[in-house]
Amino acid sequence: MERTPFLLRVRIGDMEVELGGEKSEVLSTLDDLDDIVEKIKGAFNEESRTKPVIVEKPEEASDTINYPKIERTSQCSNAV
Repeated sequence: MERTPFLLRVRIGDMEVELGGEKSEVLSTLDDLDDIVEKIKGAFNEESRTKPVIVEKPEEASDTINYPKIERTSQCSNAV
């Protein structure tokens, strides 16, 4: 019967790390976990530091013609 690997999953906020392998290897990796987490945080911070590219869409020329607005009147003599 094959032995299943030892898995350890850690979630902090929306970030998650999973360590897997022989139990002794995973537990020895925990000694270096602070360094690993710092590297991961650095990688996420580097990604968030990149500035988004803003693409400005040029205004399209309108083919419609704006006609003047004629107000309503209650007297026929003032009508156009």
